[in-house]
Amino acid sequence: QDVLNAGREWKRKNPDERFISDGTERCGVFEQWLDLADGLEQMGYLTRNITVLRKSDGEDSRGTVYSTPQRLEVLRHRGHLTLMDSTHDTNWLGWYLYTTLVRDEHGSWRPVAHIFTEKEDGDVLAAALQVLKQWCGGSGGWNLRYILTDDSASEQRAFSLAFPGLEAGETAVTHLLCLFHSEQTLKRNLSGPACKKAYRHLQSALRYRKTGPGCEDSIRSAIDSAPDSKKAYIEKEWWNTQRQWAMAYRQHSPLLLQVSTTSPVEGYHSVVKGTEGKAILQRFSLLGTAKLVDGIDKDWDFRAAAAARNFRSKMLPQLRQYPALQKMPTPIQRMICDEIRASEQEMEAGEEARELDDACRCDCLWFRKYQLPCRHIWTQHALWGTLKEEDFQQYIYMFEDSGFELYERIGTEYYEREIEEEIGAPVRRRLDMREVLDSVKSRFYELEEQVAGLPFEEANRVMQWWIDSLDRVTGEVRKAGVEEFRQSHLHRVEDNLI
Repeated sequence: QDVLNAGREWKRKNPDERFISDGTERCGVFEQWLDLADGLEQMGYLTRNITVLRKSDGEDSRGTVYSTPQRLEVLRHRGHLTLMDSTHDTNWLGWYLYTTLVRDEHGSWRPVAHIFTEKEDGDVLAAALQVLKQWCGGSGGWNLRYILTDDSASEQRAFSLAFPGLEAGETAVTHLLCLFHSEQTLKRNLSGPACKKAYRHLQSALRYRKTGPGCEDSIRSAIDSAPDSKKAYIEKEWWNTQRQWAMAYRQHSPLLLQVSTTSPVEGYHSVVKGTEGKAILQRFSLLGTAKLVDGIDKDWDFRAAAAARNFRSKMLPQLRQYPALQKMPTPIQRMICDEIRASEQEMEAGEEARELDDACRCDCLWFRKYQLPCRHIWTQHALWGTLKEEDFQQYIYMFEDSGFELYERIGTEYYEREIEEEIGAPVRRRLDMREVLDSVKSRFYELEEQVAGLPFEEANRVMQWWIDSLDRVTGEVRKAGVEEFRQSHLHRVEDNLI
């Protein structure tokens, strides 16, 4: 008891500065808000306090956005796909904490910015996003292409305001919804025996359909089979928003197939709440919560730095039989080892080998995600020696000068080999050719998404103009042969001599 009493006396004389009590002078909203900005600046953060008029009721809405120059640099380079989510009950005032995460080239999730808001409304959040955009160097600095959030209306509105897209002369940003949260919404609103068929059709549209027309067919079936009271709901909330939640519209991008939920940022917020506990967190001031978050950010940065150091430092013994694959990044080696192990387990269980095409490509989700040999390809290889040295060299080339950022720029047909086999060129030249074609394909898919909101005739004119322009630019190149190359090369040599 004496020890406990001594501990209580010490705590009374040395209070935790993160806590706040009703008796202190600076427990008010305005005082805490000012203290937050001052404290963050002393900790080396770029900070901006924001006040906007809320459109819904005309009342003031306050917020604070903050980051560091180092983390903004990560956002600039790796913000192609950005995750954002909010959490509550982290401070005495009940303000919301928003966290923004991106995945770096070594596969680590990095917290790059935080936003405190008094209310969960899109106006103050949009203003904070515009500040982040400004800190990154304007519209060309934060090269945001896809934003993934839950189904929060305020977050969707905020990003539409902060990133207006083509109408403001900027690259269009596609707002995607978390697959897990979409499923939870589906379960809540279509529960019960009467909605069972409609639920199954929408579940198919959500997860399993691979094409837009197939997705639309499943949604129509859901509307037809739903009770009359749910038909309007499905049409409004699911038909009109299908490009945001359906996996069919993410099939062109391995990156979007890999990252379909906001689990990384949900996990981050679980760490925030689990570090001190919910009851203790609710006694924190805004600055106290910010200091807690600062420590967690540094821990995640430390782990990211360790992942960067170890990215190419190991050769896993499990791949000793395939020494070429030991040249790949360590996380990729681990993923391949997992697939080899899964292949062995399936063969031991007596499962039949899946039929594959001659190009050693598979239609399974894992292959479409990573463009690497999946368990089905390894089964084929174990039975018939499918993989050749040329295949291993191509896999190595994928990550020769790249990390996980490779998936930001390639499509799900990156390992297409028909063109290589027709040309008959050495591996490096074929891969160079394939990369050029992939970049053209990716740009085509991006344009299709950008014009999705335009009237049909206008969208058709834009796409046809792009295709015609591409045809004109490549026309002479497609006609050229060896003799034209020699003549061009000879002219360049003569020009250099002159």
